Order: sequence, then C-alpha cells, then structure tokens
Amino acid sequence: MQNTRLQAICSYIKPGATVADIGSDHARLPLYLIENNLSPWVIASELGNAPFIKMQRAINAAGCRDRVLVRQGNGLEIVCPGEVDCVVIAGMGGDLITDILARDWDKAETFSHFLLQPMSRGCVLRRALANRGWPIVDETLVMEKGQFYVIIEAQPGHEAYKLSDVEEELGPRVLKGASSLKKPYLNYYLDKYKKVCDNLAQSTRTAAQGTRKNMISRLRELEAIIDDSQG
Repeated sequence: MQNTRLQAICSYIKPGATVADIGSDHARLPLYLIENNLSPWVIASELGNAPFIKMQRAINAAGCRDRVLVRQGNGLEIVCPGEVDCVVIAGMGGDLITDILARDWDKAETFSHFLLQPMSRGCVLRRALANRGWPIVDETLVMEKGQFYVIIEAQPGHEAYKLSDVEEELGPRVLKGASSLKKPYLNYYLDKYKKVCDNLAQSTRTAAQGTRKNMISRLRELEAIIDDSQG
C-alpha cells in the first residue's frame, strides 16, 4: 500500500482507536498508526506462510512488536468479537473483501467501524453492503500511480437499500461528493462505458445486445450525473 491510500485510510481512524488490519502485507498501516501514535495497539494479520513471515520481519525490524499483535489466519477468524474499534480490509479485490465479511456477518457486526479499499470489483462489495443493510458512511477518492482507488467507510446496519448499477460501480458517496478527482474519475468511466457500448454494437449475439442495453442505461445515468455536477 502506497502513502496516498495509506494516509487516506488513516484519516478515517479516530486517534486512540484499536485497529485490526486484515491482510496486512508489509504491515505499513499498523506501523504508521503506531509510529504516529494514532493507535495504542494494532492487530496485523496474514493468511499464507510467506506473507506472514514477511510481515513479522517488517514489524520486528521497526521495533514495534510490543504494540503490533501478529496473527496468522483467514479473514476475521484472527480477531475476537468486538475486540477492536475498527477493521481495515484494504488492497484486495472486492470479491475477496465480500467473502471475508460474508463468511460471518454476525461476527463482523460486533465491530463498529470498517474501512474497505477494493482494488477491483467494488460493485460486488457495495452490492453486498446494500443487501446486508450496512450504510456506506463515506467514500474517499484517491489517485495513485495514475490509477483511481476508493476508500469506503462502512458500518453495520440492518436496513437493506438499493443502489443503481452506476452507484455500485463508482460509489454513491463519490457521486454525491466534491473532490478534485471527481471530474476525471467520472470522465474515465464515461469513456469506458462508451467503448463497451461501441464494441457490443458490433456483435450479433443476443446476449451481447442485452448487455449493451444495460451499458447504454449506465451511460445515460452517468451523463445525467455529470450534467448535474456541472450545472
């Protein structure tokens, strides 16, 4: 995780909060929180042996072993119900983050604050949150090495809601918010939708035309959002 995403995630963590970083990689997030006195202690976890050893070495080298609790295991299995204030799951695909939460929704709902950063397929994650009734409290759009990322702040809830296809893919809070990156972000997806529609128009397959109809609907919705944001 590079500094832009790391700092954006940390900006959501209240000073003094305890944190579990699921899939901690090089433990950059836990070390940043400890070294900047943002958290009294942090849980850092990895599943595979090689990533786990790499994470251990990074924490030992930083001299933070007394305040970073190292655990090996799968997803939320490594943390006790309600053990921390905030759970961070970042740098994974949206499908995998969804699987981690869905493996035990009841346990997940014992934690009050979630920071989620999908590398891809954010639509899958947002759809799962909506179906479960977890509100998306906020979203922050960042750019790193020429690529857009969205940090999702969510919390447990029980009132299911509906998101449009565009909201699922781009983020409902991003679409309503104000950011210097919003215009290029929307234009990126506008170009993407246009290219997909043009490519599908060349196909004679019935299924392709059904997909094209859906993409045209997304395109029109996004065009309306862009017009409103410029108005």
